Amino acid sequence: MKINFQRPESTGKMATLEITISPADYNPMLDEQAKKYAKTANIKGFRPGQAPLGLIRRMLGSEAKREAVLETLSKNFKNIESENNFFIVGDPIPTSKDVDFEKQSEFVFGYEMAVVEDFKPNFDMVKIPTYQINVSDEDVNKYINALRKDENEFEDSNAEEATEAKVRLSLTQTENGEEKSYENDETMAFDDFKKEIIEKLKNIAIGESLEGTLDELFANLHKAGDALGLEHEYQHDNTNICKVTLLEWKKAKLAELNEEFFVSIFPNHAEMSTYEHFVGAVTDIIKSEYKRIEEFAKMRFGKKEILKNISVEFPDELYRNQLAKNLESAEDLPDTIENILAKEYPIMKESQIWGFVLRKANEEYNVSVSYEDVFMTAQRQIMQQFGLTQINPDIQKALQDIVQKQLERDNFREYYRIQDEILEARILTKIVASYPNADVETTSFEDLNEKLLNLSKGN
Repeated sequence: MKINFQRPESTGKMATLEITISPADYNPMLDEQAKKYAKTANIKGFRPGQAPLGLIRRMLGSEAKREAVLETLSKNFKNIESENNFFIVGDPIPTSKDVDFEKQSEFVFGYEMAVVEDFKPNFDMVKIPTYQINVSDEDVNKYINALRKDENEFEDSNAEEATEAKVRLSLTQTENGEEKSYENDETMAFDDFKKEIIEKLKNIAIGESLEGTLDELFANLHKAGDALGLEHEYQHDNTNICKVTLLEWKKAKLAELNEEFFVSIFPNHAEMSTYEHFVGAVTDIIKSEYKRIEEFAKMRFGKKEILKNISVEFPDELYRNQLAKNLESAEDLPDTIENILAKEYPIMKESQIWGFVLRKANEEYNVSVSYEDVFMTAQRQIMQQFGLTQINPDIQKALQDIVQKQLERDNFREYYRIQDEILEARILTKIVASYPNADVETTSFEDLNEKLLNLSKGN
C-alpha cells in the first residue's frame, strides 16, 4: 500500500492524503472470505471445502472485493496519523472519483483534511484542585430518611409538612430534526428540586405552574429526565423549557427505626442491633460515595487544568467551515447555523483537542477497557438510579437482564458511551497521579456539587 501525505503550508490550509491499495494489500482478506465460504458452500463437482479459491472468489463477486478493499483502507487509516505525526481534525473530505470495484484491481483514495501537528502534552505546570467532603449530621439523617421511605406509599399532606410534591412535567424539544413532546405525572422528593424552586412551589396554588430549564428547576437532573422519559443525551439540554404543574402535596411513609429495619438494610453486617451500629454503617456508605465524588471532581477539574496548559495550533477556520457545511445538510435546525456554532463550536473544539491529549497520554499508559468493566459500571449506575445499595440474590438475574438490554440499545450506543467514559477516566487518573495536586480544600457536598455544575456550564 502506498501512502502520500502532504502537510499543509500553514494552519489555515488543508493537508492532502492519497492512499493506493493494490491486490497484494486486499487479496489476503479475499482469500479468508473465500475459505470461510468454501467450508459450507455446496458447489457441483466439489466436496465441501475442496473448491478452488479462485472459483470461490469469482462466485463472491465484486461485493466481496469492495468489502476487502474498504476494510483494508479502514484498518490502515488508523495508523497513518501516528506514522506521519499528525491528528485529523473533524472528518477527512474525500476527493477521489467513484471507483469501479468490478473492473479495477488497484484503487486510489484521495482526501483533504484539517490537521493538528503531533505534540507532547506538558503537564509540568498542572496543579490539580483536590477536595475533601465533610460528612455532616444532616447528610446522615437525609440518607437514613431516604432508606426509610417507601417509594410506593405516600399520604396526602400540606405544603408545611410535605416531603414530596406530585407534579406534572411537560417539555417539548427537537430531536433529530423532529419536534417531540413529553409529559408525565411524578411524585418527586424536595431534594430533587432546587431549594428555591420548592419555596416557589409553596407559594403557588394547586393546578398552577412554574417554568424553566431542567437545570434551573431540578437538583437531580437524571431523576427529572427519567421521569419525563428523556434519553440520557438530552437530559443536560438547557435550551428547552419544562413546565412543572403542582398537583398534590405528599408525605412519604417512613419505616420504624428498629433492629428489624436495620438488619433489612444491612443483612450482611455482623452487628446491627442498635441505632449507633446503623448510623455507623450509613456513614461508611456516605464516605464511600463521597470518595467517588471527590475522585470524580479531581478528574473533571484535572481535565480543565490540563486543557489550560495545552497549546496547539488549531485550524479554527477550517473546522468551523466543516461544521457549518454539516449543519447546512441538516433539516429543521433549532436555530441559525451562526448561533448554533457560536454556542457549540468552543465545546466541539475542546472535545477534539482533549481527544488528542488522551491519545498521546495513552501511548505511554496503554490503558484498555473490557466488556466486564463496562457491564459492572452500567450495573452500578442502574443500582444508584433505583436506590439499591446491595444486590439481592432474588433480583440479581433480573438486574443483569436490565443492564444487558440497556447496553445493547441503539446498536450498543450506550455500551460505547460508557466504554469511552471509563477509558477517559482511567487515562486521566494516570495523568493526575503523575503530577502534583493543589492543597486539599475541605467542602460540603452541596458546595462541591455547585462547583461541578458551574464547571459543566463552562464557568
